[in-house]
Amino acid sequence: FYSTFSRILPHYFRNPSEIGIALTGGLDTRLILAFLPSNVRPKLTYTYAGTSDRLRDVRIAGQISAAMSLQHHPIPLETSFLTNFGHFLDRSVYISDGCCNALGAHELYFSKAASLLAPIRITGNFGSEILRSVSTFRRPASPKSIFSPDTLTTLAASDHLVFPTIKHPISFAAFTEIPLNLIGTLLTCNSLLTFRTPYLDNELVQLSYRSPPNLRKSAAFTLRQIKFARPHLASIPTDRGQLLGELPPKNFLRRLSAEICFKLDYYYTDGLPPPLEFLTPLTSMLQPLGVAGTHKFLPYARWFREPLHSFLRSYLLDGQQDHPPLVERKSVEKALHLHKKGIRNYTRDINTLLTLTSIKRCLF
Repeated sequence: FYSTFSRILPHYFRNPSEIGIALTGGLDTRLILAFLPSNVRPKLTYTYAGTSDRLRDVRIAGQISAAMSLQHHPIPLETSFLTNFGHFLDRSVYISDGCCNALGAHELYFSKAASLLAPIRITGNFGSEILRSVSTFRRPASPKSIFSPDTLTTLAASDHLVFPTIKHPISFAAFTEIPLNLIGTLLTCNSLLTFRTPYLDNELVQLSYRSPPNLRKSAAFTLRQIKFARPHLASIPTDRGQLLGELPPKNFLRRLSAEICFKLDYYYTDGLPPPLEFLTPLTSMLQPLGVAGTHKFLPYARWFREPLHSFLRSYLLDGQQDHPPLVERKSVEKALHLHKKGIRNYTRDINTLLTLTSIKRCLF
């Protein structure tokens, strides 16, 4: 790995004075910095910061940048994004040929801001999929609440086309998950920036097939590579509290604390799981504890309650001529009402319906 990554990485750092590194508190962009050739100096690093000033990504990315003597810029999400959400939604869908869904509309906003800092973006995207077989590709539950029976029947009949039976995790990541589920980010970003990620390099993907399964199941291998290449970068804990070589019980307590914080922030941002959805309004009590907004910076579930609820009603209910003939108005009204009250979490359903409506408006 050391030999391959050291050899391919310089190809992605052509024109270093025009490069901004999209840095997070995770492992994949840190691994890129650890292997950065000593004669290459990017223009700067930046981190998508959302609306919270307590984001762990921003704090950790700032520490990593300082350790590498690089200038770091947090990019906040201003209120103009929510005010003009319809524009960002339709533009993202149009640019990506429908591959970017409504929950990815922020990518266009951030890419515009990032392009003002540097025209080339180096990112760690797809590193966790290729190196550690991490997958966010889930077979979704049928959104029976909004779709008609005929639509569900059609979806079931085409299920085998959407979910090919690829067994090997690297093949699944490279040929199913990334091109089907994650390509929208790349396409949208590439409309404003030159998008570069070394984790889709043919040599690296080829090498990944030789990785033993046990190495792909944890972050230890990536942490060891970072420590081997630049030890001082391995001494900074990740956003999930991962740190190589820390002895128990300190490492256990650090990880436990970080995971609890992450989970609570997830529940605050995205809502509780289905059996406990009715308790979602109580998650607002987490905000005074300083947990909310420390990990997740895109609270679409909360935005769909307020301040985007009026937009949703206008976009999905008023423009009937643009509405996909897949749902009934009463089903949509009920879903929006229950979501606003916090009784049920319809984020995924709303995302699906927003995306389909935008595809019909912008592409058909």
